[in-house]
Amino acid sequence: MNMITRLTTLSDKTVQWLWIICILLISLLGGMVIGFFGNNLFLALLAGLAGLVLLLISASNERFALYLLVASTPLGEFLRVGTISSTLLIIPGGLAVFGLLVSLVLRRHQLRIHFPIFIPALLLGLWTTISSYYNGGSLTEARPYWLVIVLAFLVPALLRSQRDLLRLCWVLVLSLGAAGLYVFLDRIILYIGSNGNTNANVLHNSALEIGGKDTIGLMLSLALPVAFYLLDYYRSQPWKRMWLFVGGATALAGALATLSVGTFIGLCAFIVLTIWMQDKVMNRIRYIVLGAVILVMALASPLAERLQTATSVSMNDASWGTWRMTVWESSLRVFSEHPFWGLGPDQERVGEAVIAYVDPTLQASLFNHNNFSIVPHNFLLSIAVENGVLGLLLYLAMLFTCFYILWSSIRKLKNNQDAFFLYIFGKILFIGLAIVLVQAMGLSAHLDKSIWLLFGCVGAYGFVVRDALNPAQGQQGS
Repeated sequence: MNMITRLTTLSDKTVQWLWIICILLISLLGGMVIGFFGNNLFLALLAGLAGLVLLLISASNERFALYLLVASTPLGEFLRVGTISSTLLIIPGGLAVFGLLVSLVLRRHQLRIHFPIFIPALLLGLWTTISSYYNGGSLTEARPYWLVIVLAFLVPALLRSQRDLLRLCWVLVLSLGAAGLYVFLDRIILYIGSNGNTNANVLHNSALEIGGKDTIGLMLSLALPVAFYLLDYYRSQPWKRMWLFVGGATALAGALATLSVGTFIGLCAFIVLTIWMQDKVMNRIRYIVLGAVILVMALASPLAERLQTATSVSMNDASWGTWRMTVWESSLRVFSEHPFWGLGPDQERVGEAVIAYVDPTLQASLFNHNNFSIVPHNFLLSIAVENGVLGLLLYLAMLFTCFYILWSSIRKLKNNQDAFFLYIFGKILFIGLAIVLVQAMGLSAHLDKSIWLLFGCVGAYGFVVRDALNPAQGQQGS
């Protein structure tokens, strides 16, 4: 039997995977060649390759494309493409949407859009585009907003059952656990290489290949409610409990290893909220012990040094608290001058406006000590400065809607044993969104993929809860 005959007798799925493998090998070979001439071109090729793979996989199972997109979340900064000036999300996101629409047409699935969340997101994207145009910028300045709005559209349309939500949990735990292990080992190697003489600020300012420490810490903290709450769901399955514990522990170690003050505050918020939302006394005691362990680990690490100086505010001290309190005050003054239109999403325009109100003496001191980024360092202030009061209200509307859906669903499911996973998953989303937003109070993370992924998950969760409580309505569609 010759090669052509053998290929014609293979199943369609096998041929599809052979094509994917061939394209991967050819693309990687071409990428190696291009890598000799320019790193940016190589990364651009990787972005195109990832998008192509997601598109091909979407043809057979559109949810796999979303899972891969979620799994790559910790690598968002590492896969930044300089020639395109955006993260890897731009190409895979667009192709995943295209693959989803093709799949929905071919399989005649009903498109599920969670309008209470998606409409404010859509209006925010439109208003950002208008604001950018009004401030003399190009329409492409609003692209980062549209990229994350893709998640608010994709997730509710793809995650249609409890099994889909459970798979998403495992993707998050494993990918963030692996990222946490990498961060922890990277910081340990850096500390050992310095013979233990490196202070906390130097360690924190040492770059991570996969992105900024504060942003990575924000992502890693999201794994904790997922991993530790699912331990209750898998009470009689020790192997799965072991993997959840390992994933949660490595994510926790990585989060602490970032030496981020904001991440530590987020971890404290996780402990407080988890203890508050427990139904049993023994579970509360367990998380009190976990909180004590986190506190001891933090105080025994170089993070203690950063916590001591985090709130110092002086003209000669470039601390975590100094810079944030300075740019918060400056950002409020910028917002008061541009309350309606804002300044648009152009970071250079925003940075020039914010730095103009910083005291010159303090400004010189700060830039002599550290390379601080000139952004509002608060997700609500970032929205207000960029989009004015209307953009801020739309963003707050999404947040209010999400917490209302979660809290009302948790109350409805509390005594429903048939929907125990949905009860747990509601708590995971509630705590996860809360601790991410607590950390975002010190970051310009209004467009962070973690937050918008959670927005989409809340929409998907609302549909799944509705279907579980009222199967007849669920069969009628959204």
